[in-house]
Order: sequence, then structure tokens, then C-alpha cells
Amino acid sequence: MCETDYPHSDTTWPDSIQVIKNRIGHLPAGTQYKILRGNAERLYRFTPAEPPVLANA
Repeated sequence: MCETDYPHSDTTWPDSIQVIKNRIGHLPAGTQYKILRGNAERLYRFTPAEPPVLANA
């Protein structure tokens, strides 16, 4: 798993998302999913919410 939620002084924030994408971009999509989301879902035993549906503007 990776964490990107808080700007600690020893992190890559505010570039955390891009840094992790650069580091794991060569991995298979399934492995990337586990690192970015899937492992946390399993560890914390939660069902993620569906992404919101954006209204047509």
C-alpha cells in the first residue's frame, strides 16, 4: 500500500500521486490496483463507494 493523505515533512506531498504512479507504472494493472486501493480494501474490510455520477453541464 501507499499513503498519500497528509503532507508530512518526510513525504513526497504534494506530488505523492504522481510519484507513486511513476514508481509502479511498469507493473501489471492488477498489481497497481492492489497497491493503490485493493490491499487497503481487503485489510480494512470495507466495500468502497461507487464513484459519483457527474451531472451533464
